[in-house]
Amino acid sequence: MLVKGAHPANSLAFLISSTELVIELGIVLWVLLGWRFTLANILLGLLMVLYAYGLTALWFPSRLAEEGKRHAEQAQKDEGTGMEHGMGGNWRDKLTSREGWRPIAHAFFMEWAMVWKEILFGFTIAGFISVFVPQSFWDFLFVGNSQDPGLWAVVENAAVAPVVAFFTFIGSMGNVPLAAMLWLKQASFGGVMSFLGADLVAATVVWIHAKYYGWKYAGYLSLVIYLCMVAAGVMVHYL
Repeated sequence: MLVKGAHPANSLAFLISSTELVIELGIVLWVLLGWRFTLANILLGLLMVLYAYGLTALWFPSRLAEEGKRHAEQAQKDEGTGMEHGMGGNWRDKLTSREGWRPIAHAFFMEWAMVWKEILFGFTIAGFISVFVPQSFWDFLFVGNSQDPGLWAVVENAAVAPVVAFFTFIGSMGNVPLAAMLWLKQASFGGVMSFLGADLVAATVVWIHAKYYGWKYAGYLSLVIYLCMVAAGVMVHYL
């Protein structure tokens, strides 16, 4: 979207929304954690978008964004995913032809193939962590009582949870089993929600951002997203 002409703030909003507000994530959350977490995740995604617009309005390095856009254009050319490879014609032509539906079907099956792999990997990692990491470690990492945490505990949990997510290397779907584990390990609700939003700052995702945008713009994106998820996690906790 950035390469096609979207404003960087809108591109960032799309990045957050396409990760936090997708239907399959809501389904997995409902099944594993219940409808309250599904509703909270929708609020989390919407708040992260609002905070992202606010932060980019206050602090936006235009020259860095232009550098990131040029880097993304070159990355797309190197991968052969530029606009010149898209199907021609208007949207009616695409929806009424086999050629148009083929990439739609391909994207659909690729999405669900990724979902079950991420969930399986997430359950595996969550199982190992549950068995080998003692409760004392989580009590040290997440201060306060999850049943009635104070403001400092909520903020601390929301700030620490993305750091944990950074080292799990797991995407949005795989984060759900780990979020359930953190909830059982007495992390606050705000901390769990911040963790669910932190798939955008997992080490693998940061590396992919650097691949497309360069390290400088990837660092800016990661910092803005981190601040958004911490603030949104705290807000959702109290909502």
